Amino acid sequence: MRTFNLQEAAAFLHMHQEEVRRRAKCGELPGTKPGRAWVFLEEDLAEWMRELYARP
Repeated sequence: MRTFNLQEAAAFLHMHQEEVRRRAKCGELPGTKPGRAWVFLEEDLAEWMRELYARP
């Protein structure tokens, strides 16, 4: 299972780091902050992105 830090998650999602942090903080984006740094699971981010796909 691959994990991303905030910078890596932002690059994966093609979003600004501050936007990723903001969305994770409000619970819109799956992530956790077990200590001082955000941690994101690649699987969770990919699933979240798939949910944004347009539905026919």
